[in-house]
Amino acid sequence: MDGAAREELDNFLPCRFECRGVTWTSAEHCFQAAKFPHDPERAELVRSAASGGDAFTLANQKTVACRPDWERVKVEAMYQANLAKFSQNAELRAVLVASKGPITAFGFPFWAKWNAVLLERIREELRPPAERDGATLKARIATMEAIAAGQSVDPRPSGFGGTVRCGGRRPVPPRAAAVAREEPAATRSSRGSVLGQPPGAADGDARMRDEQGVGRGASSW
Repeated sequence: MDGAAREELDNFLPCRFECRGVTWTSAEHCFQAAKFPHDPERAELVRSAASGGDAFTLANQKTVACRPDWERVKVEAMYQANLAKFSQNAELRAVLVASKGPITAFGFPFWAKWNAVLLERIREELRPPAERDGATLKARIATMEAIAAGQSVDPRPSGFGGTVRCGGRRPVPPRAAAVAREEPAATRSSRGSVLGQPPGAADGDARMRDEQGVGRGASSW
């Protein structure tokens, strides 16, 4: 298992679980809909999308504004989606808990790092107390609390190596792939944000980082 890609850890993997009082069909659906506590109709549209890729598209349309604090809460939103996913699906939980060592997530920089961090946290939380790696759990919680507090943190230093690769063979959603390949930095920094920010409010490099956060075992924005 270690060293092999596991689709069970993929955010786009179809599965069923309860979170925020409703049923979801993938972690991606749950994560993307968390952008819209102020817009129940949009949240439901995302929740009922046919696939995780469709949920991504519906949540990231240029004309749709998500919650203004999204940058601070998005890692927590992904954590909550995955915690519910693995807590409520015994087969998926068994795969995660049986893994050993650092997890390497697919995707571009931001989510490749943070998906690995939150999955390592969930892995320890779902293990029996006597089998937990307390130091790892404490460190993962601390980094997630730091980003929630608005701090700029790198949860994975350069050169970090992993042994468990998460993700299957699902492709990057078309819109994110197009952004990563084609959109000029000047356009990204001037067109505004689906996060409810005015044009130019987000740093171009940071926006590119987040827009490229879609991949196997990852999500974006």
